[in-house]
Amino acid sequence: MGDKNAFILFNSIVVCFGSVNDFYLVWLVICLQVTVLIDEHKCMSSARRRTTTPTSSWVASKAILHLRKNSSMSTKELRTKLQEEHNCEIHYDTVWKGRQKALKEIHGSWEESFQLLFSWREEVMKRSSGSVIEIDIKEVDGNFYFQQVLLCTQALH
Repeated sequence: MGDKNAFILFNSIVVCFGSVNDFYLVWLVICLQVTVLIDEHKCMSSARRRTTTPTSSWVASKAILHLRKNSSMSTKELRTKLQEEHNCEIHYDTVWKGRQKALKEIHGSWEESFQLLFSWREEVMKRSSGSVIEIDIKEVDGNFYFQQVLLCTQALH
């Protein structure tokens, strides 16, 4: 008991059993000695490491709210806003990667947007059959790139 990190824990339990007029009361006292171990570890295992450095996924989850309001917000503006709101330091590269993830979640990937262009063309042609829509794309090394669109809609009567 001379250890300064040891202490006594008392816990009492009251147990009642029997009928309404005739009951027995038992009082149990439990006495435990608890020793606190203060073990210093010099190794750096991943289980003991506590980091507060934000990840790009964390940044993306917080940035979505801001980018839905203003998708043209720069990485620098977003970094300043997140640092002020969450009182933390965030590296520029982490914010840039998080911003890209958030924009992809909001708007979809470039490939999805490219395909939507042709889906949009088909829908307009279905509703306004006399319209002319030309989508100009350029192929470079097997990849297709959007160049321009020509749109002439039929007048509605």
